[in-house]
Amino acid sequence: MSDTKPDARGVAPHQPLVTIFDTAASSRNLGDQIIMDAVRSQLRLTAPEAFCVTVPTHDFVGEEGRKLIEASDASVLGGTNLLSSEVNKYNQWKVSWRDTRWLRNVIMLGTGWWQYQRSPNIFSKYFLGQVLHRQRLHSVRDEYTARQLECAGIVNVRNTSCVTLWEFDAAKQAAIPCHRSGSVVTTLTDYKPAPDKDIPFLQLLKRSYEKVYLWPQGSRDYNYFHSLAVGGIEVIDPHLTAYDELLASSVDLDYVGTRLHAGIRAMKYGRRSIILGVDNRAQEISRDTGLKVYSRDEGLGGLERLISDEVETRLNLPSAAIEEWREAFRAELSLAPIRPR
Repeated sequence: MSDTKPDARGVAPHQPLVTIFDTAASSRNLGDQIIMDAVRSQLRLTAPEAFCVTVPTHDFVGEEGRKLIEASDASVLGGTNLLSSEVNKYNQWKVSWRDTRWLRNVIMLGTGWWQYQRSPNIFSKYFLGQVLHRQRLHSVRDEYTARQLECAGIVNVRNTSCVTLWEFDAAKQAAIPCHRSGSVVTTLTDYKPAPDKDIPFLQLLKRSYEKVYLWPQGSRDYNYFHSLAVGGIEVIDPHLTAYDELLASSVDLDYVGTRLHAGIRAMKYGRRSIILGVDNRAQEISRDTGLKVYSRDEGLGGLERLISDEVETRLNLPSAAIEEWREAFRAELSLAPIRPR
């Protein structure tokens, strides 16, 4: 707890106000809740003195939200794939062109690029140049995002990997089992449907494990799963709490599925995880950190061997870049440097 007594001049310390752009609000994807849980956790560790409030990213900021942002000492864009090369055509971050007249100095924390795209167009360069902080350090989730931002003229960036991975120190990685468990929890991705691949994938899990659970991370995953007509799989409730309860239970359990953040959440609970990559997010983070990702396009033979083999969790996290971002963020809030842990 920070000291709230007046200093020698009789001036009470300033408690920083931080606005978090909440990517979980108005979202159909429970993975955004996993990301925001990590964002809040890391901000607590970085600046426990700060008072944090939230505004949405998937909906436009109203009058009260604007007042919060303008009164804040810092505004943080928390995670997920909000950046795009063509914001005039597609932009998950709901900011109008009128908003760019007052929205300034946003600091990114583990933010990523939407998909593999061309270099940012002139509209995107202008948008990013207007709303992102021009001096303070930004944190992005992968090297591809850092390169895209460099093309847009944003160079005060560090690749810190996804904020959901920051907690995995060597001890936590070593505690994750290497060998196959008796049961598995899986996920599917409704917006990347591939019945010709997903049906054999589910059948492989049924052959490889005694019990298969499915967690619907997206709002349409349940309907997509039922359209595949693969029986003998237990669907757990579509809530993060229900997923956490399964992961925290005594069930001998692996994770093998297409949802990146469901896999990282399973690792948080000490579960061996193999992520089936279906888009750029998992592939780029795997390339940077060594996170265990197997491409769905590579066929099931390699995945079957991987499930049976010893899988060691060994992440190469950019610790220096993470600490550099922490110190830069505390400097933005005019807080003392972080004491060594």
